[in-house]
Amino acid sequence: MTAVHTSLLDLDDPDALDDRQVGRKAAALAHLRTSGFPVPAGRVLPVDLCRAWRPDEDPPGLLAEAVTHITSDLPGPLAVRSSATTENGRTRAAAGRHHTALHVEGTAPVLAAVRAVLDSGPHGTMAVLLQPMLTPSHAGVAFTVDPLTGSPEVVRIAAVEGTGDALADGRVTGADVVVHLDGTVEGEGPVPRDQLRAVARMAREVALQQGCPQDLEWALVDGAPVLLQARPVTVVPVPPSAPPGHGWEKDVTHYPSALTPFGFSLLVEAEDAAIGAVFPAMGILLSRFEQHLVGGEVYTRPVMAIGPADPGPTPSPPPPAAVLGVVARIHPGLRRLTAAARRALATDLPGQWTARWASSWRPMLERRTTSLGAVELAALDDAALVAHAEALRSLSRDAVTIHFQLFMGYVRALHALHVWCREHLGWADARTATLLADTSPASADGEAALVPLRERIQAAPEAAEAVRADPEDPVGAIRPVDPDLADALQGWIEAHGWLTVDYDAGRPVLAERPALVSRLLLSPTRARPSAAVAEAAAIEARTTLSGQEVAAFEARLASARDLHPIREENTRLTDGVVGGLWRRWLREAANRLVRRDVVEVPDDAAYLTREEVCGAIIGGPDDGLIERVVRRRGEEAWTRANPGPITIGSSAGGPPDLSRLPAPLRDVNEPVVWLLSVEYPGEPEVVDPEGDVLLQGLPGSPGVVEGPVRVVHAHGDLDRLQPGEVLVCPVSTPAWATVFGLASAIVTDAGGVLSHAAIAAREHALPAVLATGGATATLVDGQVVRVDGAAGTVSRVS
Repeated sequence: MTAVHTSLLDLDDPDALDDRQVGRKAAALAHLRTSGFPVPAGRVLPVDLCRAWRPDEDPPGLLAEAVTHITSDLPGPLAVRSSATTENGRTRAAAGRHHTALHVEGTAPVLAAVRAVLDSGPHGTMAVLLQPMLTPSHAGVAFTVDPLTGSPEVVRIAAVEGTGDALADGRVTGADVVVHLDGTVEGEGPVPRDQLRAVARMAREVALQQGCPQDLEWALVDGAPVLLQARPVTVVPVPPSAPPGHGWEKDVTHYPSALTPFGFSLLVEAEDAAIGAVFPAMGILLSRFEQHLVGGEVYTRPVMAIGPADPGPTPSPPPPAAVLGVVARIHPGLRRLTAAARRALATDLPGQWTARWASSWRPMLERRTTSLGAVELAALDDAALVAHAEALRSLSRDAVTIHFQLFMGYVRALHALHVWCREHLGWADARTATLLADTSPASADGEAALVPLRERIQAAPEAAEAVRADPEDPVGAIRPVDPDLADALQGWIEAHGWLTVDYDAGRPVLAERPALVSRLLLSPTRARPSAAVAEAAAIEARTTLSGQEVAAFEARLASARDLHPIREENTRLTDGVVGGLWRRWLREAANRLVRRDVVEVPDDAAYLTREEVCGAIIGGPDDGLIERVVRRRGEEAWTRANPGPITIGSSAGGPPDLSRLPAPLRDVNEPVVWLLSVEYPGEPEVVDPEGDVLLQGLPGSPGVVEGPVRVVHAHGDLDRLQPGEVLVCPVSTPAWATVFGLASAIVTDAGGVLSHAAIAAREHALPAVLATGGATATLVDGQVVRVDGAAGTVSRVS
């Protein structure tokens, strides 16, 4: 057949080796077929020909003629598959992403299938591959490296009976078997072992010929393997390097899922600057928190203001209280911190910082974020885009510094209330925390702002139906029906949809996931009786106390309630809004890097640091950036399959005993040590495996609910959460609160009673059980459980 740019190509045609014409999938198959591998014959509608068929138009005559030729030349049912120029690169495959149609017969049905394939990917990037349908006994996928360990010594195979389309797109799991180099087969499945070995041999030969590990789709026809697709394994697990030294602890309280190198680089830079400015001014014994990223997991260790940064091979425990008290009076560094603490208390430095939040800091940050957010990033040249990043760096440092300054007054007020309630009422921290319910409106402002939009769409059935019909574009779906409501929804997305997810500007935000926005808009609104919970706790305290005690209690409660709203309010602005600006910047930077072939897909940019992205934008040397992306993705894949230990190296034990420090130094440090102990509560209580209680955690928010479980490991999986389900997650961050209206209760692996998860649960009046240690590993989707937020238990329901 003659090879013409805009006409039909055969897989045996030399031009079919050009992925610019036929896409990467078809080009790879043409290359393998030429090399003698058992690839079925096929025809390709090239990219140029497919590009000419615009959506919502009739097919061009040349394309219709080509399809007519195929259906007459290849009688019987066909498989119609995508072959994009952008898929199957070194860092991102497209398995299951584009449409595939099987068992298609006749010109008109084939044309409809071609249209569906083209609509499943970006216009102008797709070719379409058409092949005769096979009738295999079995089919599946094969990896020439173990996707869990990265070992090249095995071929890991998933197999099903019949065709493998349900396996390839993730609808079924299939039998899992491993074939070793010596032919040993581990695992059971429907495929005879000699045929599994034949599949493994073919897979290894393809990997050898292609020069890198391969992800294959295969089928068995008359007992022999047939090759349906081969692409590079985009993420080969690579063991990450552990941080040096000892005393490291994994931060499971702040980060529910893997942190990207881009997001981590922003956090470390801003936090180091902020802590370096705030802690010495207050007299805090910590000079900084050293942080290390290990395959997406964050390990931290405190660095004391005196002593070595590295605790050494056998770190010493904190000195006894008496020794520490003597050292504080003679050591120059501790004497300076004592003087700083004395000045901070004498001038009420925490109070000064708190007063500045409403009077100057918040308005200043709002002005700067609004100004930077109004910049049209696409209109900036490269130098201006990098300059914009410098402006964001300055904003981040200032914002995080303010966050830590406000933390000082907040933690002192909460510490005073909790200690007093423990001493005079015998209350645990969880019980005292209920006094602060309904005092953090920022924790529920996204849900509150959505309520009037829900009411409007419920009153407009045509608008609701339009969103159901097109959930991927709710604003666009509503606009023809109710332009004002569409504008209001767009305003909600701008205000709440661009908040950073999990403190990581490298991860997509809610605004980039319109289907979840549609679900939130169409979901019912729950009542929030959180004020009643707080008032009931306060009444109980007042009736228990004597007259003078009531006055002392009321003073501490009033102070804590005044300062409690500031924590979530400032976090929303200093992290969420500022991080959203970084997210917009990264999207623009990533698109430029893709256009210049510096990275393969936009998500790759998140696996570079801020410095690396800026250097690539201004045209610096490549310096192996794509290799870094590949390795960092591999390290994250390794950690996802093999989570790191909670601690690395020897630990110096618990916090120091501060009781013999000079009074000013003790006064400023005790609240900080207390809050760290509350937010990192330690190991949960072990439950009787034969009893009804499945998990024992910390009470986070009172109430009792029975409902089905939904395990969500990352913010990106929240699309799966259905109204009324019990949300089970590693831990949540402020960005998760926007979807709390869907849940009936919250259960977390980590976190404490003053964590963001607990605060948001109390504001939404959701029962919450925290720090269970293993809820995401113990509970399964659909399992019905009873969550008792006051007792801190999750129990089985018959």
